Amino acid sequence: MIKQPLLHGFRRLLLFSIPFLLYLTNASLAQIITGRPPQFSKFPHNSYSPLEGTEFSIKCPLLYDTYQIEWFKDGESLGKSSLILSIPSISRIDSGIYKCYTYNGIGGAFSPSINISVTYFDGFKQVSESFYKIKVPPSGYFSLKPPPLNASPNSKLTWKWKFEEQEIFTNDTHYISANGDLIILEAARRFGIYRVEVISEKSSAISLEYTVEEEIGDAAPPNFAIVYRPRDILILDDTSTSATFECVPSIWNKFPAEINWLLNGNELTVDGLEVRTEFSNRRLILSNVVNLVGKSNFNSKITCEATTSDERLIEKADAKLEIYEKPIINKEKLEKEVTKKIGDSFKME
Repeated sequence: MIKQPLLHGFRRLLLFSIPFLLYLTNASLAQIITGRPPQFSKFPHNSYSPLEGTEFSIKCPLLYDTYQIEWFKDGESLGKSSLILSIPSISRIDSGIYKCYTYNGIGGAFSPSINISVTYFDGFKQVSESFYKIKVPPSGYFSLKPPPLNASPNSKLTWKWKFEEQEIFTNDTHYISANGDLIILEAARRFGIYRVEVISEKSSAISLEYTVEEEIGDAAPPNFAIVYRPRDILILDDTSTSATFECVPSIWNKFPAEINWLLNGNELTVDGLEVRTEFSNRRLILSNVVNLVGKSNFNSKITCEATTSDERLIEKADAKLEIYEKPIINKEKLEKEVTKKIGDSFKME
């Protein structure tokens, strides 16, 4: 709730974010009140991701002094009235949308909002024992996923896999995805014990042992296929600007496949800046998505095209690339001056 005298300001005064003129009159009184309601600049950033347990503070972005300030989180008053909101040890429960409200005798206004998303990391969640045990034929391929994490979505993580206590690196037959998945393209001689370690900005965690056993029996070699497919990505304009797609085809005749990437059916040109690839083109990184696809193109298609070394077989996998733009208010349609009598109706679109 907005406290007195802030609430009083809402009942008696009209609020604008630009200069205005308000004319008040009744049977015995005529008075002209001029001035500006509170005005704000923008916060330095649209969002912040402080580490849990650290000190954090934000300043109400006022352009001029006002009489009162009140801070809000997710629409609820925090009961804080200082120009700078300080949190000595920020917690994950402090995540939310923040803004400050001010009143100066002419009018009241809310500041632009800012998104605070606290980064936390509690390691792996518990899963059943069966999660860590798989059987595969020696002629096949397999993948291992890390256990689910108890961590914030915005955590910056690094992944390490080990096989029989020896670290695994990405090569022609092994691939570690950005999400920590391990893909083994030749199962033969890769049966044994695996572990995954995840490293965050604050700490790290090591999983229980994975056991990969050989499946006994006759099994035909698998067909050429894309065994790890690119995933759909949603881009929020002004919030996230880059996108990463991954594509891992199987081995064919002992040779890795060649990979090309397409955007809406057209082959992408790798320039090393806005369009980059890593690990033999298995990973595609688009550093400026909106500039690449255009602001008016909200739905695009990314295609991974894998071709065997003998060029006899081709496999494709698609992923959606969607862009959500931030709404824009056309302030030019707002009147700069409005004159009203007490009791008159008022509408603004």
